[in-house]
Amino acid sequence: MNLARKIFEANNLFNLIEKGDKILIGFSGGVDSVVLSYLLFKLKDVLGIEIGLAHFNHHLREDADEDEAFCIDFAKSLKIPIYVERFDIKSLKGNIEENARKKRYEFLQKTSKKEGYNKIATAHHLDDLAETMILWFVRGGGLKGLSGFKAYKENIIRPLITATKDEIRAFAKEQHLNWKEDYTNYDETISRNLIRHKVIPILKKINPNFLSTVLQESIILQDEEAFLEDYTEHVIKNIDVFDVKSLKQEPRAIQRRIVRKTFGTKTFQKTELVLKLLENAKQIRLSKNKILEVKNGKITLRMI
Repeated sequence: MNLARKIFEANNLFNLIEKGDKILIGFSGGVDSVVLSYLLFKLKDVLGIEIGLAHFNHHLREDADEDEAFCIDFAKSLKIPIYVERFDIKSLKGNIEENARKKRYEFLQKTSKKEGYNKIATAHHLDDLAETMILWFVRGGGLKGLSGFKAYKENIIRPLITATKDEIRAFAKEQHLNWKEDYTNYDETISRNLIRHKVIPILKKINPNFLSTVLQESIILQDEEAFLEDYTEHVIKNIDVFDVKSLKQEPRAIQRRIVRKTFGTKTFQKTELVLKLLENAKQIRLSKNKILEVKNGKITLRMI
């Protein structure tokens, strides 16, 4: 299987890689990051790039140190630099997964800046995109959530975005590559894993081309989200957002976006509560100590 064509396909779609780029690859030692690193190593002369690996040891699993050693050995085998940081995520309060993700990206950004890398590559692929979109649909994330993650955001690129997990695994086996398995990926008490192992197989039965459809839908939704965000910013700059009459002239979808940006409402319920002010409500309680009310056609915020 020529998985390299997937790198070029993603590059043609999203302009991820340019000649002269110095790319730091987030490297866990799992099959996805192994394949991404191997491919970019093989293509580095063709693409005109330099690469390095960055491994963040979360100390979450008993074999975390074995994973770290594997990553170092892999980098040595390709004669490319690797940067390693250790941190005990369990020492932090809050959601372990979210804390791990935050610390990992902090490490990647810090290392890329220190070592002179202009881009960070992660090994997210098409199945990851599908899982993310479904997860946001279940939890509720509006158009932005439903559109999934971007192939290129700020300095982060995802060169495997058009490749499926099956294609990545098949390529790794074909090339006789070794990798480390993360057994937590099979824990179905984790929502993302449940979606991966139970929900997506059913959706593939309904539509065998489900994953290709996911990519198309993500591109469409991201374009529409960008348009609506730009239009909302334009409206905010050109009307008095505290004027009830002006707000009512905008479509409901734009009203919601204006309210979220202006009043910082985080949920659908809070946003709809504010919009009640446009329908003859005199006042609403925004929070424990904040009241929004209408006086002489203007929305005012009162602290209590």
